[in-house]
Amino acid sequence: MQGRRLQVRRGRGQMVLASTQQTQPIMQQPMIQQTGYRVYYRVPTPDAPAGTVLLNVRVPSEAQIWIDGDKTQQSGSFRRFLSPQLDQGKSYVYTIKGEWQQQNGQKITRTRKVTVRAGEAVDIDLGRPTQQELQQQQQQQPQQDQDR
Repeated sequence: MQGRRLQVRRGRGQMVLASTQQTQPIMQQPMIQQTGYRVYYRVPTPDAPAGTVLLNVRVPSEAQIWIDGDKTQQSGSFRRFLSPQLDQGKSYVYTIKGEWQQQNGQKITRTRKVTVRAGEAVDIDLGRPTQQELQQQQQQQPQQDQDR
């Protein structure tokens, strides 16, 4: 698998913010609940041409997001990012990390590694834990109770 660095600054060959007008209920499918993301092919548009990848990220509105280690500047609970042109037929791996504090002050950090190809879109839900993350929390809870 090839890695191609996704940049979050505006410019040729770098990750850019895509339109945030669409807010469809994309996060309810079982695949997203299990893995935290869903990959699918999309119809090219002028804002998201063929050969690019569209990242749709749902997070708490106060969250900070990093894509491959580069901090993004966008805000809001639904954010869209567009990759630079990618080579057809090759796979690329992007790491999306979100970080925020809950009302009780607890810091939450969630990371998703997604494998994509040119022409795909990815729906990523960092706001909800995956089934695996929930299981890990449940396993840690009895240990935390014993430590008290």
